[in-house]
Amino acid sequence: MSAISDHIQLAKSKETKYPPLFNKREWLYINDTTTQYDQGTSIIETTALSNNDKFLDYNAGYLSVPILITLTNNTTAAGLASPSAVAPLPYKKSLGFKQSFLSMINSITVDLNGQSMVQQNQLIDIYNNFRLLTSESWTSQNRWSTIGFYPDLVSDAGLSTVNNIYAPANTTANNSDNNEGLTERLSYINLDSTGLSLGTLANSAVSNLILEKEIKQLYLSHISKTGPGVDDVSSPFVQYSVKATIMLKDIHPLFEVMPISKNLNFKIQVFWNNSAFTATHSAAVAAIPANAVAVPPTLEIPAIPAGWSSQSAQYRAYNGTVPLMLNNWDTGFTNSAANTTLRTSVYVGDTCYDSTQKSVAPGLLTGGVGKQVELWVPAYQMLVDVDRDYSNGHQKIISYNDYYQFSLKGVAAGDTFNHLVSNGIANLKACLIVPMLSSLNNNVNVFDDGLPQSFAHINQFNIMVGGSNVLHQDSRYGYQQFNNEFFNEFGINGNQSPGIGSGLIDFKSWVKKPYYYVNCSRVPLDQQMTYRSLQIKGTNSSALPMDYYIFAIYEKNFSLDIISGVTAKIGL
Repeated sequence: MSAISDHIQLAKSKETKYPPLFNKREWLYINDTTTQYDQGTSIIETTALSNNDKFLDYNAGYLSVPILITLTNNTTAAGLASPSAVAPLPYKKSLGFKQSFLSMINSITVDLNGQSMVQQNQLIDIYNNFRLLTSESWTSQNRWSTIGFYPDLVSDAGLSTVNNIYAPANTTANNSDNNEGLTERLSYINLDSTGLSLGTLANSAVSNLILEKEIKQLYLSHISKTGPGVDDVSSPFVQYSVKATIMLKDIHPLFEVMPISKNLNFKIQVFWNNSAFTATHSAAVAAIPANAVAVPPTLEIPAIPAGWSSQSAQYRAYNGTVPLMLNNWDTGFTNSAANTTLRTSVYVGDTCYDSTQKSVAPGLLTGGVGKQVELWVPAYQMLVDVDRDYSNGHQKIISYNDYYQFSLKGVAAGDTFNHLVSNGIANLKACLIVPMLSSLNNNVNVFDDGLPQSFAHINQFNIMVGGSNVLHQDSRYGYQQFNNEFFNEFGINGNQSPGIGSGLIDFKSWVKKPYYYVNCSRVPLDQQMTYRSLQIKGTNSSALPMDYYIFAIYEKNFSLDIISGVTAKIGL
């Protein structure tokens, strides 16, 4: 055993300092072409970047996205506690993002030098957050706060048949204080210049350390404005200005494989999950006893406990995900009136476009972290001999995964399904199935985390490609089968090196919130290149009706001249 360490130690002793390869490295940025985001879209064109004769690395590029979140009552009636009251609204704990900042993106299209590279598919945030859960590891935590990510702890996720502090009756929730993921994501956006820096210790104001104007100038995510409200006149409000970083390679696999190149004229259109929703908390209602002497006799009406009683999406751009989660009542909204209907909106940019909120809370301001979406990309000038050697092999073959999104809706509890997803997909590599609660999809539910529905298991599961089963037989697909299918597809060294692998979905997480992933690539090459049908079958083992969101992952190939930027499609 010691022989391995002998070789490693000797190799380290022989290491020499790596010489630099670049004369210069700098970060360039451009704004998108949009100044108003009420339509929920951005268009980014990189012509200005491609004309500078430098090598650009889109693999390391990212979007810097200003986001404004606004929390108010739905009317001017009493409801939310004032943020500045003696018993204030605990607004630093009221709300956060689902899973990561990727939840803000519903879909994208990408053109490169006139060639279509990525076509629009809805709800890519569901697939992208799965990619994070399977490619990240606990050793990559240092980037999580930058991208707004922290995995949800699902042990307390569940559903109650009565109203409660977590969610309305028959509504799933994962917003207990034990969900460390939500707690961490709250902290990414709740810097408060008017708050305290040492817990609840008096005389420890954040403003003693840094002034609000400096926070705004630094474009730090923070609570940018609060207002007290006056009952029946105006609503109290809280505004959160968020500066979100979204890596291009996290948005789509195309950017993971882009080599350092010149003359890349990208046109990227992003469709944002701008949203507005209401949520109602109701006071307890006492039971009404039966009355046998009444005409006609009446039955007992059971008591209704206090708790969240309803929610409603007032606006969802492109019918996408609601990217925010509300915290439980006792932690995020204590001191508010028992009967409260709150309203929350989230928009890219610096403006709240919700007309109801602007009416009930006239003190609303614009955000404090910028107005426009920016694309940042590193640019390199290589040493002359390095540039020459790199340019000699200027023709590259690029392979990347794209996906189609389908759905199968309304599968009743215990029902068996055999569903034709598509008549023909070429180069099919894998299939991901994400079960969602049919009555209210988990990605739309403002009390849940957007992960698959709890215990939404599928029995006798299989996938058929070109009429043939992919799995050996219809199976009780469990966590080990999930690992068999995906584990070696992601992560460092294909997760073959213990201690440095990737993946955050452990046994308990998968049993509670199951994903169904099947590798469909293990077929002869001549069959991969043909159009083959995709079919899924199984039995809904959940006690609730399910919707299944299906992502068919397939491979695309194109040639790229890294100097001229000329592209050409290869294959089907």
